[in-house]
Amino acid sequence: MTRDAYTLEFSAPASGTTRKISPEVLVISSVIYALLVTCAESIAGLVLCMPLPAVLILRRKIEHVRLICLDLVMIITMGLTWPVMSEGLIMGLITAWRVDMIYVVFAGLVVPLGAGAVYSLPLPEKLRVLLILTVRGIFILRESLQTALISVKLRAPNVKGMMKLKVFAYVLGGTLLKASAKSERMMLAVESRGGFGGFRQGEGGKFGVSDWCVLAGMGVYLAVIVVA
Repeated sequence: MTRDAYTLEFSAPASGTTRKISPEVLVISSVIYALLVTCAESIAGLVLCMPLPAVLILRRKIEHVRLICLDLVMIITMGLTWPVMSEGLIMGLITAWRVDMIYVVFAGLVVPLGAGAVYSLPLPEKLRVLLILTVRGIFILRESLQTALISVKLRAPNVKGMMKLKVFAYVLGGTLLKASAKSERMMLAVESRGGFGGFRQGEGGKFGVSDWCVLAGMGVYLAVIVVA
C-alpha cells in the first residue's frame, strides 16, 4: 500500500516450486500452537512445547534482546503487583516463558510470509481485508508520531517541565487527527475500487504431500502436549 494512492499491494505466497510448505499449514499450525501454549497449565506441558521454538531459534536468526528486556519488565511488574512477591515472580516467569515460545514460533513461521499470511487464514474475505487495513493504520500512526517527535526535538530541544507535557499532548492530538483523516481516505479508496470485492489477489492452492506430512507431524506433536 503506497502512502499517496492507498492501493493494496500484497506479496503473494510463493508457489509450490519455491516453497515446500503451504502458508496455510504454517499459519494454522502456529495459531493452534499458540492456543495450546496459552492453555497449558502443567510444567510438563510447557516443557514439551519447547522443542519447536528451540529448532526455530537454531535455524533462523530471531531478535531476542528486546524480548529479554520485555521479559524482565513483565517479571518485575508481576512480582511487585502480586499479593505475594515470590508467587508473583513465579507467575511472571511462567507468563514470560509462554510469551517467548509463542513469539518465536510466529516470528519464525508466520512473519516471513508477510502480509500475505492474512490471506492464508480460513476467514471471511472482509475480515481478512479489515485485518490488513488495521495493521496498515497502526503503521501510519506510528510513522506520523515519530515524525512529529523528531520535529519537536529539532525545533525545541531544551523544552522541559510542564511545557514538555503540553507539547507532547499537542503532538499526540495532531497525530491522531492526521491518522483519522488518512483512515477516511483509505476507506474512500476501498469503496471507489468496488469495495472489499476488489481485493481478491490470492487463491488457495492444493495441499501437497509435504503439507500433509507437516500437518500430521504437528497433529501428533500437539496431541502429546495436550495429553501432558
